[in-house]
Amino acid sequence: MPDEKEPVVITVSDFDLLTAEDEDQILADLRGIPTDKFIYDAPSGPQLSYAGTKWAVRKMAEAGEAIRIDGHPEVKLCPQDPEHIVVTVLAKRVRVDRDSGREVVLDSTVGSSRGWIKQKKRDNSIAPDEHFFAKTVSKATRNAQQALIPPDFVKKLIEELVTGGKRRKTQQQPPPQAAKTEAAKPEPAKQAEARKQEPPKADDAGAARQKLMAIFKVAISADTAECRKYLMAWTGKEKTHDLDVKTLTSLTSALHKVREGTASYDELGILDKTTGAVLAGKPKPAAASTQAGSETNKDWDF
Repeated sequence: MPDEKEPVVITVSDFDLLTAEDEDQILADLRGIPTDKFIYDAPSGPQLSYAGTKWAVRKMAEAGEAIRIDGHPEVKLCPQDPEHIVVTVLAKRVRVDRDSGREVVLDSTVGSSRGWIKQKKRDNSIAPDEHFFAKTVSKATRNAQQALIPPDFVKKLIEELVTGGKRRKTQQQPPPQAAKTEAAKPEPAKQAEARKQEPPKADDAGAARQKLMAIFKVAISADTAECRKYLMAWTGKEKTHDLDVKTLTSLTSALHKVREGTASYDELGILDKTTGAVLAGKPKPAAASTQAGSETNKDWDF
């Protein structure tokens, strides 16, 4: 029988899975793309993902306990390899009195993560990783948060997610006969064509604004005032709330091309470098700027 005092050993497979899954979610978060995959199946059992950890922190806050990240992260070069950085964040778990607003510190810890400034692509080639800092800070924050969430609370949340997911999947599966009957009635061609031409729903506006703000953060290194200036020049509107969903989506797509280096921008608009097409505003092709965007940790309030 193993000694109860022996530490729990997490296998390499767990760490590989955590890194691959969570880095994808961190990049999606940077782009403003929501994800609802809160757990993943590791060899040692279900584990909270990056998105699941953030969700668990919100659930704790609803129950009266908050996890605070104190100050700015500490960043150092790895003493073993100068191509890696080590990021450390300080965090504390506090109980919040809803009536008085007073907070009592219950626990504190540090969370660390080691990040590589490069990345290995699918073809096994090595290239610089422009998101290495954001990913390393996000993983250090996740590690600190996970260390402060009580194990029993995590276990309960995972059980709810697993059980709830299976229940939803069962409820969504129609009876075989009903599915067969539904399949036998194809949608009329006119109705299908009309559906394609339907404008985006109003409910999509919030998500579209989030995506636009996220790509603005990484595509153009500028302050809020300058971004508002670009919006006014390109769309005639100063704030994202004044834009319709179609314009938000179109501008987001154009800024993605700027970020990828296939489009350039200036105060007149955004121009596709390959086709010369005007993606936003009315730029002069000869005067199109080739400014390169960079990541920034600034908050955006359009």
